[in-house]
Amino acid sequence: MNSNVALERIDIDDGATDPMRIAAEIHRQLGEIPGPVPIYDIARALDIDEIKTKPLKNFEGMLLTQPERDFGTVLLNSLASPQRRNYSLAHELGHFLCGWHVPTEDAGFSCSQRDMASPSGGARHVKQEREANQFAIELLAPPRLVKPYLRRLPDLEHVLSMHVALDIS
Repeated sequence: MNSNVALERIDIDDGATDPMRIAAEIHRQLGEIPGPVPIYDIARALDIDEIKTKPLKNFEGMLLTQPERDFGTVLLNSLASPQRRNYSLAHELGHFLCGWHVPTEDAGFSCSQRDMASPSGGARHVKQEREANQFAIELLAPPRLVKPYLRRLPDLEHVLSMHVALDIS
């Protein structure tokens, strides 16, 4: 784990008009890092003070924060694979950094597996979940790291090598 990740949240917040711009700004600040994106270090550098894992039955992840979003705590499903937890952490970080997202619970956001795969509910909830998903994939699999895998016809071996190289599900 690279604990030397330093990010300027003010620059990220200034560009926070959509999830892709937020992810792009994080990558701009990180520079040309190879391989798996250090999502835990990124989350901590952006004021996620605590990341806990517990066995969860109805949720993949949960973000606890206050309206100002000065800091947050993320709870991840320990029953999920490490790659799924990476995605869930990136998803919850997306909610945290997208200041226009409105919490689904009094204390923050709780996201089920369905919310992350195919959200339903009111228009605002669906839009927020899609934006958090978009942020997560842009952060964990930025075009710069995915592009080499798109140069040939995909096959299962190709997909598995990307899975290993980027540590994503």
